[in-house]
Amino acid sequence: MYNGIKTATAAKYRREIQRLVKISGDVPVQHVTISQLKELRDNLVTQIKPASVHAVFTPIKGMLGYAMNEQIIETNPMYSVSLPRDKRPLEERKWKKFEPIEASMIYKSIHDAWGSPSPSLTEERRLALLMLVKVLMFSVMRPIKALRLKPSVTCPPKLPSV
Repeated sequence: MYNGIKTATAAKYRREIQRLVKISGDVPVQHVTISQLKELRDNLVTQIKPASVHAVFTPIKGMLGYAMNEQIIETNPMYSVSLPRDKRPLEERKWKKFEPIEASMIYKSIHDAWGSPSPSLTEERRLALLMLVKVLMFSVMRPIKALRLKPSVTCPPKLPSV
């Protein structure tokens, strides 16, 4: 595809745009109106969560933005349509927490792999790997940011066992 979009994603985008087509009719993009976009939004608000409304409008906004860039339309009708605000904290919207059983499985796995000295790893590297996975499990850090962390104090010689 043009932007390297996966087949399943492209199909989802088509389905979302079809929601608008049901309201506006199969018309050229120049004929999509603010009121049609607001009607779609108002229909969705009663059925799905705000984050899902935003997901429905993602390909529609992309299509209208592309039409603006290509000078197919003079003004983007999406500029006049406000979408509902998701009131959940950012952490809940962006990151999915591990279930307790998942966290236990990860914790057990890292201790099975790096919990005791290994001839293939230096002690410093073994402890660093243990700590890195724990930091990633319990924070919202990106892996590259966690890898760049520097200790402010020396690591304890032995970590508590599971």
